[in-house]
Amino acid sequence: MASYKPPSSGPSKPTVVGIYGISGCGKTHLVNELKNTHQLGHFLFYEGSEVIASVVPGGLAAFQGSNQSQKQEWRQAAIDKIRYESIESKQTAVVNGHSMFWFEEDASGEFVFTEADANTFTHILYLEVRPELIALRRSNDAQRQRSHASINHLLKWQSADRGQGTVIKAMPHPRNPVHNEQHNLSLAQWDLDGVLSNLGKDLATMMFFDADKTLAAEDTGSMFWQLASSSGDKSGTLKELFSGPLQYSYTAFRQATLLYEQEAFESSVDKLDTLLDLVAASVSIRSEFIDLLHLISKQNNAGAVILTCGMHQIWKKILQNHHLADVVSVIGGGRVQDGYVITPEVKASLVVNLRAARGLYVWAFGDSPLDIPMFQQADQAVVVVGEPNLRSKSMEEALKTSIDNDGLRARQLLSPSHVAPIVGIDQVPVMTLRDSDILDSLTLTTPFPRSGLEVLDATDTAAARLLMTPTRNANISGPALRKAHEDIGRYLATTILSEKLGLDEYPIPHVQGIRTVGYRIHAEARTTIIALMRGGESMALGVAGVMEKAMFVHAKEPEGVEWHHLQGQSTVLLVDSVVNSGSSMVRFIQRICRLHKRIRIVVVAGVVQRQSISPESGSLHVLAKALGGFMVVTLRLSDNRFNGSGITDTGNRLFNTTHLL
Repeated sequence: MASYKPPSSGPSKPTVVGIYGISGCGKTHLVNELKNTHQLGHFLFYEGSEVIASVVPGGLAAFQGSNQSQKQEWRQAAIDKIRYESIESKQTAVVNGHSMFWFEEDASGEFVFTEADANTFTHILYLEVRPELIALRRSNDAQRQRSHASINHLLKWQSADRGQGTVIKAMPHPRNPVHNEQHNLSLAQWDLDGVLSNLGKDLATMMFFDADKTLAAEDTGSMFWQLASSSGDKSGTLKELFSGPLQYSYTAFRQATLLYEQEAFESSVDKLDTLLDLVAASVSIRSEFIDLLHLISKQNNAGAVILTCGMHQIWKKILQNHHLADVVSVIGGGRVQDGYVITPEVKASLVVNLRAARGLYVWAFGDSPLDIPMFQQADQAVVVVGEPNLRSKSMEEALKTSIDNDGLRARQLLSPSHVAPIVGIDQVPVMTLRDSDILDSLTLTTPFPRSGLEVLDATDTAAARLLMTPTRNANISGPALRKAHEDIGRYLATTILSEKLGLDEYPIPHVQGIRTVGYRIHAEARTTIIALMRGGESMALGVAGVMEKAMFVHAKEPEGVEWHHLQGQSTVLLVDSVVNSGSSMVRFIQRICRLHKRIRIVVVAGVVQRQSISPESGSLHVLAKALGGFMVVTLRLSDNRFNGSGITDTGNRLFNTTHLL
């Protein structure tokens, strides 16, 4: 056997860099690009198979006809040639090589990385390219004939190839970065940013919709795999994946993308488009959502986005069929070229970004446990409840767990309206898409002022005269005075707040043993009552006595109000006994607006000095005009600018600390 004869002298350890990766990952393309880089002219570049052909009499054909022992000798001769040419030229060698080959029909691969390779290479860089992209390249390679390899096989091949201990550093292809959860989220966020840019600067409300079983009763994923079953039963493809150990993880959704991609490879382009068209044509968006989406399209301040964990191409076709493609944007994956997948965590992160970074008011509509992370971060969470045989079987337990353990506040939308709620309406109230708060979000017909200050008071009423008497009586302090302040809070909530905020109906048991209708202040479960300590506590307790489901927070300073006190809330009530100059209240309002730009703010007080609300220079009036508006509700307005201290201070009188100066 003829072999390559190395020179007899020279250094023993030149720099030799190996570029490795399975067939089709782009090694040859990368090496060719490096060859054409002017700054790398002092490097030697080698294609491993070409070097083997040069040392074997008869070239590659003769090499392929050799037995394994002979092949091993020729491979060693090839790497020896590279090493000694690098020594002679005093240049760094860059080699495009393989550590193993594996045909799909074989039970295992053939390892071709030799001991001589290990002794020669000083660096090995491994091109870590996604298997689905490798599959695309192999199928589209017009320059060489490649054997068929499924994505699953390429994944196994790559795992085994990298597991041989030959890799010093894994190197992502420069045009194909390694995909991980952080990169995945950044791509989804990039698409959402594009949607927001198109919607314009007036956007104030965003509505996120899950797709399957939410906007429509059907599950497009199941429908796709049923139609794709011509080559075998594939109807349980995704169910088997997500019910396995990966469950609904990022890895599982990535694997689902590979399954869709493999189906695309096995189908012609025309067949795949036909499948997508057939699925889309069989889906009907719920009529109430069609009306809502058309309403959104007429508003400058609102937008709608579908966040789908399935194939976004199907939902784009569905929207086209319903003439909604220009109204609703779709963010989702399904194919490799989409670049990302939508997971429950991605849904939640996109909501957080819109609320915290952009100050938008976010509604989230969904039907399954996958939507609960999104629900927990949204201002308004709506569980869409379909027919019993079509709804998620695990949603009831998951929803109750989130309510009990995480404090989730949600409502349920029954579609069709005659179906039974998924959980008790005492825990998750029933709503319709015609409820006032959802229309307020879209049409800006909210009863709260959008600009300027609205003041509601009972100064000249008989009730105000009765209620204010004990608060002005110097002989009353301690528990009796606290009770008087609590009565004022209850009165203001019962009369003014109930009228201004509106009422919600809910079922209650009647004393006669039947069910009847009860009433509570609108959206009280999504209201936060903040008692400004310490003078505002008693009055705040009175308000809370009327709004039993509202969150109650004590705050001595504005910094005591935190994001989680406002998260998911629609209204905040700032309660104090007396508003004098308004400076303290201004700081609290500014704090709240920094945390939550879209929340509705109501100041509730027993007494408010007129100067603080004066249109000319009142601190509350000026702030309301600058921030977009809020409301002041008070028992009475006072022209008296007296600020109490010691025995005249309201806080001291409430808690019998008048002796503390």
